Amino acid sequence: LGVISAHLQDAILKASDLAYLGGQHRFVLVARRFDWSAEDGAPPRRRLTGMHFDRVLRVRSRGIGPGTESDSPLELLAITFEPTE
Repeated sequence: LGVISAHLQDAILKASDLAYLGGQHRFVLVARRFDWSAEDGAPPRRRLTGMHFDRVLRVRSRGIGPGTESDSPLELLAITFEPTE
């Protein structure tokens, strides 16, 4: 998870790019991550990236998601896991 988090650090996304599929216990996101590994000396650029997490039992958020006034860009800082019972 640390490697995935590092590759997605500073990715840009919107609340509408996040989805929790409760019936499938899956959390899905689409983000525009910064790709430092550009070939042929080309400058780094953002690339569209999609991913999902399975066995997700619950998702909570504050200040983002359905019902917010705008779908302004968000910056992803890190992805972490907190084990529970």
